[in-house]
Amino acid sequence: MFKTLLIFLHLIATCAAIGTIVLTDLRLIAKVIGYRVVIPKPERLETTIISLALVLLYLTGGLIVYIGTQASPHYLNNEKLLAKLLLVALLTLNAVALHKTVFPILGRARPVSQWSRQE
Repeated sequence: MFKTLLIFLHLIATCAAIGTIVLTDLRLIAKVIGYRVVIPKPERLETTIISLALVLLYLTGGLIVYIGTQASPHYLNNEKLLAKLLLVALLTLNAVALHKTVFPILGRARPVSQWSRQE
């Protein structure tokens, strides 16, 4: 029962994070293709939802792996699980890179057409 609840919370957090990020991405895509849209800085609600969802994803994911390793010492030999852990690591690095490099550029008040090639 506990593991089922854990997986449910993990899926809810995934949906919350993806849904919030997709809405922001759609605004960015609209701006890139030339639609005159104002991309405001992420609202406090958006950043709070994503932050809480990511914390919940890390906690529930870690607990799911912990429970699995307690049930079977060969739990980490699962190639799909290792691929998912690698993907989580890469997405985390991507998020750090976006926050350090891309988001400051997006925060400038210049149209996309005036960005340099490097930007």
